[in-house]
Amino acid sequence: MTDINATDITVGHTEGGLAELLRGESRYGHHWGVHRRWLRLAMPSERAFDTARALNMLCYGAAPDISISHDEIRQALTTDIAAMPVEQELLGSHIDVVVLHDPHTLGLAPVLAKLNLPVVWRLHLGTTTPNAYTRQFWSLVGSYLQDCALIIVHDQRYVPSNLGASVYEVRPGIDRLTVKNATQMEPSEARRELAGLPDRVEIHSDDAGSLDAADVLLVQLARWAPLKDPVAALRVATPVLNSLPTAHILLAGASSNTAQSDETLIATMTEREAQRDDLRRRMHVWSLPSDQNDKAQRLTGLVQCAGDVHLAMSRAEGYGLAVAEAMWKGRPVVGRDVGGIERQIRCCAAGYVATSNDLLSRFARQLAADPAMRSKIGSRARRCVASHGLIDRNVVEVAAALRRAVRRP
Repeated sequence: MTDINATDITVGHTEGGLAELLRGESRYGHHWGVHRRWLRLAMPSERAFDTARALNMLCYGAAPDISISHDEIRQALTTDIAAMPVEQELLGSHIDVVVLHDPHTLGLAPVLAKLNLPVVWRLHLGTTTPNAYTRQFWSLVGSYLQDCALIIVHDQRYVPSNLGASVYEVRPGIDRLTVKNATQMEPSEARRELAGLPDRVEIHSDDAGSLDAADVLLVQLARWAPLKDPVAALRVATPVLNSLPTAHILLAGASSNTAQSDETLIATMTEREAQRDDLRRRMHVWSLPSDQNDKAQRLTGLVQCAGDVHLAMSRAEGYGLAVAEAMWKGRPVVGRDVGGIERQIRCCAAGYVATSNDLLSRFARQLAADPAMRSKIGSRARRCVASHGLIDRNVVEVAAALRRAVRRP
């Protein structure tokens, strides 16, 4: 087996599941003869930043939340992104294949093709329900695909059947050896430990009671972003807390220090403040550290372990590593019927999916009130991740796709 050298390129701040996935693939790829280098480029302009946001929303099948025309998007791809000094960054390196991550990096595909470098485009977003917005997306990016040897997606359903390009489906996997994923304990034990770490988190719900007073805890762990919809998580949890007087909910996530992140947190706190006193005291809202050191990972692992039932209320999700991580902890998940959330929960019979908040609340309450059911579903979820959802499989499949792109055995 011939070794290959791959360079991953991201443009702009990369966080969350994508950053974790790239670190894991880089850490283990050499075992399968793939040596990875991650080139992180700064966003070249405000227009390029807006283009990235707009393309992401269109790919998810939603209207962009900013005002930018299709002509401006095309200009950003062909000028702002394409003019980035990628050739200088790659100079002197032995590179067999370049992997572009997410839509806006496609502006670099023609540049890299002129350097005679095979290009793989890796799409981490998408929706299983195409609409007018997804058609606009493919219209905007379609011309760039002629410079790509192949496309890697999380779900074949995210791309049109008539795309005319080689498409590989590779579902991400979690790294069970990270501090976060290696942390395993019973919910009550994790809650006791978290109650003793107030200085490690930014607690916005300072009038809430003690977390270790909860008999059952609902958790949504997601960065503070509009698409993650923590307001919906509170609304789904409210009837559960109404019917179970010792149930609590914890919304926790890393802040990205952006206006969107701040607005999402404010909207969440506004929803919380509208609740009765007895409910509000059982609604916990935390910001977690955004770094990835061992202490921060341990804290995230404790939050995951603390939950008896995990919520995944994202309005759109390409894959949803947080869902896989909750399942790896042996916890059932109640989530929206979208993208990677739906696929993971259904494939593993790891909980429930629905589109309406009323149904989601009913499912969450059913699990919160039934420890035996939680244990049964949670055990099944963990076995499923152990069989199909670990990074070992993911790395092997990516290596095979990259070898196909450079036509090497």
